[in-house]
Amino acid sequence: MKPKLKDELQKINTEIEFNIDKDYIHFHYPKYNMDDLEFEREDDDKETINILKEFLSYEYSQGKSISKKDYFEIIVNISIYSNFWYDENFELEASGDLDNKIYYEIGNISDDFGIYLDKTIFWDHFSTEYYVSLKIYNADTTLKLEGGQNKDDVYEKLINTIFFDLHHKGNYKIDVIDLSDDDKYDIDYYEEPELEEVDDTTVDISRYDNDLLSYYNRAVNMSDSEFKYLAYFQVLECIFDEVYKFETIEDVRGILQSNWFSNTNDENIGGLIEIVDRYSKEKNDRNKTKLVLEKYFLGALHDEAYFLVNREICDLLIEMKLIKQNSEIKDLQKLANIIYDFRCNCTHSNRSYPVKESTVISNDNLNQYIEIIRKISERIILNYRKSSA
Repeated sequence: MKPKLKDELQKINTEIEFNIDKDYIHFHYPKYNMDDLEFEREDDDKETINILKEFLSYEYSQGKSISKKDYFEIIVNISIYSNFWYDENFELEASGDLDNKIYYEIGNISDDFGIYLDKTIFWDHFSTEYYVSLKIYNADTTLKLEGGQNKDDVYEKLINTIFFDLHHKGNYKIDVIDLSDDDKYDIDYYEEPELEEVDDTTVDISRYDNDLLSYYNRAVNMSDSEFKYLAYFQVLECIFDEVYKFETIEDVRGILQSNWFSNTNDENIGGLIEIVDRYSKEKNDRNKTKLVLEKYFLGALHDEAYFLVNREICDLLIEMKLIKQNSEIKDLQKLANIIYDFRCNCTHSNRSYPVKESTVISNDNLNQYIEIIRKISERIILNYRKSSA
């Protein structure tokens, strides 16, 4: 039995020398420089072969992730604050209609991933029990990913989508952990957040724009500072030129389709050029902020729905005495000025742009401004998907 088992194991990977005794299989895995691997022999050799075939089928990114077809597992940190937390019983189970869909779960690191980590991470007192992982299923089959496609880009977008959904719905703060950086991720203390139920863990990769998600998720995991405000504001800045160009094209198209316009009339053409030239001269970030709000923040909601959706923003603005009543949030130039002026206060530090008395940056109003721009950027990400679908 032993020679036959060894022959079968050798077929799995010809670069590995398997040593077999009565109870265990021992080997070194040169691909990832993993020494002293030991697997218990099952009563049925076929089961032993399947277990080892499964283990050796993973692609491993040291200290970060493992993957195979339709399975991707990556270490994450989840908190409400910026601190690490530990709960060995924490688990976010897969839920929703999972058939033929990409879905995820969060919980203890899998046994196979744990072996890869234990054999490649050499910190003092390192243990996988202090960490949780995000597991994504069915992506390869659902998206028909072929060998030549860049799967890293696809999984990056899936991760960004999951992180955004969990943060804007439940205020989870999530980021990826790379345990190969032992200075950055050495744990000294834990903060356990109050976790809410997640009703659906399926993922739609086409739901949001990945560039907007990348800016948002980067901002989420920054500590509170002017830089965090600017990072959220980059969600708007990302589509400044796109929205400005769209608005200009719509105006020009309307003029060209007018029944009075003639492409042989120099006066008509000159008027069109003057309009485009004037718009170009007026092109600045303040105006583009308003255009983004008009297109992707206000949307097509009726007033009652608009005020209800943005109730938290209204409450913050009233608390900060930036508006007096909810109806003022319909004045998008006013809202644009509020968030753009604070953006400038965070950015400029020269004598020609003094900080205004009304928006002096203190810890209190900085946190409030960050909360406002976070919620605005969320609405833009959600509405951008609808408008672009």
